[in-house]
Amino acid sequence: MSEKPDYDPENTYDSGMRVFSYIIGGIVAWGLIGWFLDNLFETQWLVLVGILFGAAAGFYLTKVHGLTGSKPAKASVGHPAHNREEAEQ
Repeated sequence: MSEKPDYDPENTYDSGMRVFSYIIGGIVAWGLIGWFLDNLFETQWLVLVGILFGAAAGFYLTKVHGLTGSKPAKASVGHPAHNREEAEQ
């Protein structure tokens, strides 16, 4: 019986799904909270505030968990940056 592989931080599909779930989850959860507060206080703008806050919180969580940002490219033969370094030496 095969064992379940350990979490691979380089797995882009898993990272993409986590980013998607943080952002959409934040929008839905805080949108519902805003909708509830709109009904409670009889306003019409708190749902928009909740949606915007949820989106911002989702983006913040992706940054905190290290799911965004670029990783340095690996230098290889034929890579422009690699050839430029050789030319400068």
